[in-house]
Amino acid sequence: MHDLVDTKCLCQRFGVTERTIRNWRNRKHNPLPYLRCGGKVRFSFRAVREWIESAQAQVTDEEIRMQQVLREIIEESV
Repeated sequence: MHDLVDTKCLCQRFGVTERTIRNWRNRKHNPLPYLRCGGKVRFSFRAVREWIESAQAQVTDEEIRMQQVLREIIEESV
C-alpha cells in the first residue's frame, strides 16, 4: 500500500470535508503534517495516525488538568 494519499482520500477516510483538512493543516498549534509533491499536497498515513494519537493524548491531559482544577476550586469553597 502506498503511504502517501491526497486530500480526497483523507476526507473519505475520516468523513470530513476538504475545508476541515485544510483547517487542520493551517492550525498554528500542532498542524496536520503534510508534504508537497510536485506542487500537490500529500499526507503520510503514518504521520496522520501519529498526529491523531498526539491530539487524543493532549485532550486527555487537558481533561485531567481541568478535573484537578475543578476539584481544587470545590475544596477551597467548602
